[in-house]
Amino acid sequence: MSSKQPRANNTRPRNRSGAGSGKPQNSSIEWLPLVILLIVGSGLWVGCHGKVKQQGDETYRGSGTVVLPAKPVDHHRNDASEPDEPKPDVQPSHSEPTNSATDINHDPGTFDPKQPLSPVDSGSATRSSRPDEPASTQTSARVAQPSGEVSSVPNAKGMIALTFDAGASAEPVEDILKALANSGSHATFFFTGKWVKQNPQAAKSIVAAGHEIANHSWSHPDFTALSDDEMLDQINQTQSIFKSKLGIPGAALFRPPFGARNKDVRRLVSSQGYRIIYWAVDCLDSVKKGITSEQIEARVLARARQGDVVLMHCGSQPTADALPTLISALKKKGLRLVTVGELLKYE
Repeated sequence: MSSKQPRANNTRPRNRSGAGSGKPQNSSIEWLPLVILLIVGSGLWVGCHGKVKQQGDETYRGSGTVVLPAKPVDHHRNDASEPDEPKPDVQPSHSEPTNSATDINHDPGTFDPKQPLSPVDSGSATRSSRPDEPASTQTSARVAQPSGEVSSVPNAKGMIALTFDAGASAEPVEDILKALANSGSHATFFFTGKWVKQNPQAAKSIVAAGHEIANHSWSHPDFTALSDDEMLDQINQTQSIFKSKLGIPGAALFRPPFGARNKDVRRLVSSQGYRIIYWAVDCLDSVKKGITSEQIEARVLARARQGDVVLMHCGSQPTADALPTLISALKKKGLRLVTVGELLKYE
């Protein structure tokens, strides 16, 4: 009987490292397509959505051109254009200063009061081909004013109108009146009806000093969001308290709250016999947190031209502090302070 020899086992042991297989077994290659897909997908998502950041009261997404308007807020718009330039149709832009000296405005942007104003803020752009030309002979090269609205009267030679919106604090009023009286100057004050109701003595002292008063609505709402009846009610209530508390009707002038107006607002206001008064120069006392009296003075002096209407606020102590030196400097530039009513005589 023949004996069978055991068959030799020629099966090689499996090499877990892949050696001897003829092809390297690199596990990272298997993941490469997935990694690439994840990277590409993440890039597309970031490109489409971007990082949302707030600038002024507008929301910008990424570096694209899509702008999502936010709800009206109580501060000056951070538009790319100059804030002083009159705009045909604008949304709410201005607030009244609050009673707190540390909360005069609510601008969410960065502003360092220790640093000088930027060239844009300080108004370095010239409006005359001759920078050394006296302010009393320079004219403002600004965009055309919409019909029924005034921000400057270039023909008012050697004149300028300081205007003060009153809708919040009345504490700086005494200092404002003192500075105007000491210089023999008069100004135009735009009152809200509520401010007169809450501060009757301050309002009466302004009238007694011979200053011009005008309508700034009853409660400072955004007029572009109101119906015709609501706008009329705001205007008429204020006129009524002018007569009952101050004994005068006030000038036929109206400044829209926040500077917000459009064709419907202009139509309604004009139908009641009022002129809308905007501004050519904004001193930014209600929108630049921590702004100083020196910065207010520098801004106005850099921008003011004959015939201009300048926007200021009764609730700003830095404005009151700036007035003595500002008025003196304006006079040295050949500019005489008058009321808006006086400016309009030279249209």
